[in-house]
Amino acid sequence: MNKVTALLSQPVNILLAEEDDLFQQEIVSGLNNQGYHVISANKTAKINQLIQQWLPQVILFRVNAGAKEGWQSLSRLGQRAAVPLIALVSEDALRYVPRWADDFLLLPMNSDELQARIQLATARQPAQSDWLTSRNIAVNRATRQVLVGDAREDIAAMLTATELKILSYLLSEPQRIFSRQAIQHACLNDEQVSERTVDSHISKLRKKIAAAGVRFVPQSIRGSGYRLGD
Repeated sequence: MNKVTALLSQPVNILLAEEDDLFQQEIVSGLNNQGYHVISANKTAKINQLIQQWLPQVILFRVNAGAKEGWQSLSRLGQRAAVPLIALVSEDALRYVPRWADDFLLLPMNSDELQARIQLATARQPAQSDWLTSRNIAVNRATRQVLVGDAREDIAAMLTATELKILSYLLSEPQRIFSRQAIQHACLNDEQVSERTVDSHISKLRKKIAAAGVRFVPQSIRGSGYRLGD
């Protein structure tokens, strides 16, 4: 667990607005490996959709001299959703950082500095502790909404109380592998039930999530148990 994630109640959702595929891959891979949830988009319509449905806490975007007007729409989108915008910029393009950016970071990036900027940006936001989120699933523990897939379909009515409890438990640490015994003790009131009962609940949960467009979640880890894996 990285330093920022340890300080936050849940992993941070980051939206990267970037047109270059190679740069996208580099940033997304690096941040995902550090424990963030990162998704990228290169069109305004898609960015707007993700802001509304995926609930990012930070938006990163790159500024350079050749595309200095490319992300003007981000100002409106970010302000409307109250999401901080952090510019990634090379030293020779500093003068092109827009005034509406909440912060900026020089390229090539220093990972510790990026973590610090993200921590500062998220600390300014209202707490969203009711939500547990991954790339494709969001559960609100207060309202019991269960939003799945790009369309953010609410499948709460399809889930049993036990299935919702298991999903929330796995979603609390999406990349952690939970043993059947751990799931049994945390989510099933009757400690006398067999671990096969856990398998049955997971199987039914997986089918309901798949029906909303997200397949193979939760993941089975042979010989170990389950993880959300989303």
